[in-house]
Amino acid sequence: MNESMSVTTDAELPGFSRFSSSSECYCTVSWTNHSTGDSGQWKSGGTFDEPPTFTGSGNISATVAVTPGITYLPGQGSWVAP
Repeated sequence: MNESMSVTTDAELPGFSRFSSSSECYCTVSWTNHSTGDSGQWKSGGTFDEPPTFTGSGNISATVAVTPGITYLPGQGSWVAP
């Protein structure tokens, strides 16, 4: 599987992260906010206009796995949410 995932933040929407994926990627993003200790998951629905997810403000990291958990090369990344 060779699909793309991305996350964006907006200073005018603090504490929210918007995950997006290609239309063929039914993936699960498991995120952790290291500043607050909160964590959660976002599951792609195969659409391009997904609502933002409340991750809280701070330093966040995430891993991406193919639903239902089969992953050949997992993705990972980190970002700072305003």
